[in-house]
Amino acid sequence: MVALKTPKNIYIGADSAYSESSRRVLASKNESKLLQIKNGAFGFSGDVSIKNAFEMFVETKTVYNSPLNTKQDVMKFLKKFNAFFANREYEILNLSDEQRTVGMLLVTNNKKIFEIGEDGCVIEFDDFTCVGSGSTLALGVLDWFHNNKTKHTLTPEEQVSAAIEQAIKYRETCGGRIDIIKL
Repeated sequence: MVALKTPKNIYIGADSAYSESSRRVLASKNESKLLQIKNGAFGFSGDVSIKNAFEMFVETKTVYNSPLNTKQDVMKFLKKFNAFFANREYEILNLSDEQRTVGMLLVTNNKKIFEIGEDGCVIEFDDFTCVGSGSTLALGVLDWFHNNKTKHTLTPEEQVSAAIEQAIKYRETCGGRIDIIKL
């Protein structure tokens, strides 16, 4: 999963493979690791049930009233999400389960990039970041593009795609098509 900010837009992209331990599962063409909401887009890696839970939460439309401009706003949003499921006896976010791995990225309409860790920690990034099993490979590609702007002519979408392609090529848990959302 990749997030990239430019002066005009923000991009989030992901492959379409889900991994369970060392097994790779390719999602159908109707499934994506990305979820667009009114005020941004989320990307999910690791445990698929977290994305499914967020889809249910977004359907309530309470999420649309939540600003996502600061780290504190994101933490309040996550608190609403946890309360939504706690009230329904839904045990989806038992993140203390050592078998569960979760990585989330959030990009917002006001061009912010947030990474949300398994422990609930929220980190804001200025230019780009990556999460998931192919993140180190994708991060290396984005870093090269960022530090060598005069040596390439790729568009931001092409940069996101190239970073994900590297992860797919060299990580057995990555694969499938590439989905990109531009805000």
